[in-house]
Amino acid sequence: MNKTLMLALIGCLSEGLLTLQAQDTNIAGLFSTGQGQTPAGQVDLHYTLNSAPIGYTDVFVASATPAAWNTLSFANAHWVSAIANANLDVATGDYTYRLTFNLENAGSEALDPLTAHIIGSWCVDNYGMLLLNGNLVGTCGSLDTADYSGFSTPAVIDLASGFVSGVNTLDFKVSNLTATPNPSGLVVQFSSATATLVPEPGTLALSVAGVALLGVWRGRKRLS
Repeated sequence: MNKTLMLALIGCLSEGLLTLQAQDTNIAGLFSTGQGQTPAGQVDLHYTLNSAPIGYTDVFVASATPAAWNTLSFANAHWVSAIANANLDVATGDYTYRLTFNLENAGSEALDPLTAHIIGSWCVDNYGMLLLNGNLVGTCGSLDTADYSGFSTPAVIDLASGFVSGVNTLDFKVSNLTATPNPSGLVVQFSSATATLVPEPGTLALSVAGVALLGVWRGRKRLS
């Protein structure tokens, strides 16, 4: 193999390896509660009520909230509830707010689930469990109804495993724990959601072939 061909091979190999070491890109479809929506009591465009007590079917961006609910920590999100006016009482029981997203970027390119990382924070009234693809990955608040940390102190979201290729789900299971109906809701704010692109088959093939040819050339050079 002459020097010119060898340099061309190294160039192709370098290009392939650089592609494999792509920078993180944002995950599309990760929306904070009420993101981009004026909190005027309309249905949230991105979250669904996957399960709830009888009579509740939608997720509303709250038009009003109890004074004790933390809003200052969530500049880019709004509280949501099973009713438009979150100051009003809702039935006791569990409300599961679901966010469904594809693991891809804004250009609909597939992302590697092993490199996905989502960071954010959330609050609930009263107690919440966070599930990624059905697996428990976090909690917020307390089962003690006298403990108000659920809606006053944000819990951290830091997810770096448990993702799958294609469709993923985040379920925020909010428990309204008191003995009688009272206000209940959820607020979620994502600060970062990234992953790397899944390498194209051609890039992988190029890199593997380049490494193999380079090994052969080096072996022949030692024997010459």
